[in-house]
Amino acid sequence: MKKVNYILWYFPLCFFVFLAIFMFVKFIFIFFFRAAYEPEFMFNLTPYYALSGVSNLHLLFLSLIVVIFNVYLHVKLNKRNLLFSFIPTGIMLTGLGLKIASGEMVISNFFNYLIFGCLLVIFIIDHKHTLVFPDIIATPKEEPIVSRTVSSKPTFARVEPQTTPVSVIDKPLRAEGLDEILTLHKETLFELRAMLKDDLQRSQDMMLKLEKKSIKMDYLSKEVEERRKNLVEEEKLFRRRFISSLDEITRIRSFKTEDGLPSDAKTEEETNKQPTMLDDFLGSAALMEHGILTKVNRPFVELLGYDTDILLDKSLIDFVAPDGLPGIGGYYLKRLKGKAISTYKTIFLTSDNRKIRVKVTIKPIIYEGKKVDMVLVRNMK
Repeated sequence: MKKVNYILWYFPLCFFVFLAIFMFVKFIFIFFFRAAYEPEFMFNLTPYYALSGVSNLHLLFLSLIVVIFNVYLHVKLNKRNLLFSFIPTGIMLTGLGLKIASGEMVISNFFNYLIFGCLLVIFIIDHKHTLVFPDIIATPKEEPIVSRTVSSKPTFARVEPQTTPVSVIDKPLRAEGLDEILTLHKETLFELRAMLKDDLQRSQDMMLKLEKKSIKMDYLSKEVEERRKNLVEEEKLFRRRFISSLDEITRIRSFKTEDGLPSDAKTEEETNKQPTMLDDFLGSAALMEHGILTKVNRPFVELLGYDTDILLDKSLIDFVAPDGLPGIGGYYLKRLKGKAISTYKTIFLTSDNRKIRVKVTIKPIIYEGKKVDMVLVRNMK
């Protein structure tokens, strides 16, 4: 019976320590090495997965915080921490319960049922320990060894130690001593109540902060989606205007030649040399996909002095002089911090080793059904 109680006493701690280590290792592999988002139960330990706009990485981070908080409460074991442990355990039970109730009963959800069952067992064990916690402390009561003399030879009687609860009072107390003890217990009770209120207030403040962050993330995701839709509409409008301007130019140039043929009757070689969208820009321009140049116009080629084949499939940084690296580095650093900027100044190095100070503007567009970046370069001379 004692062995069973010992195992039950350490089962919650061992379970939460194992779960915290597993989730921490999984978080490192997912965040740094782009591992698969499996198993699914790690993202369902908090009910925040029901909110739209929260990614799996955020859900895994919140679940890891709840599990580590539960480990801390079970390591420093006392009655107050046991009471507080019901909060993270209840959050985990709520998240898994909603997932189980709203999903289908299939074998792929086996881990959800297993973790949910273990959490129920831990909830019952913690509740049992909370009820019996004051009575489990026992102090050994040692009795002196009494020596007896039998036939002039001393013999010692072995007395087994007895354990008595702390709450047991062997002798009657005086009225004055009882009043002092009651006063001390009242002061201790008031201190415990004050500490409990402070801890509850902190946990409520933490929950409010998490809710505010989730609402802010939802708002940012909606704003990003609206910006994307606006960019798509602007791209469609730009392409319509550009196509209409090309049609108008074609109608103006459609006239009779000396041979009696219209000028728009072109050979196959001339048809393959139709102007692209970049040729409409008088300044230097290029298209960049994932940081790699895919299309360039003639002013851009003339600015750097390289052949078109050399410029394509290269990064824009390959043509930046060492003096211009701080400018482009500052631009990407600000973008990583979340600042909405699209222009920076740098120095290009031409094919004949000349340094040109330029101003670069990068705008995201939709070209041929793909999302690319349009690079506009203006000479600072």
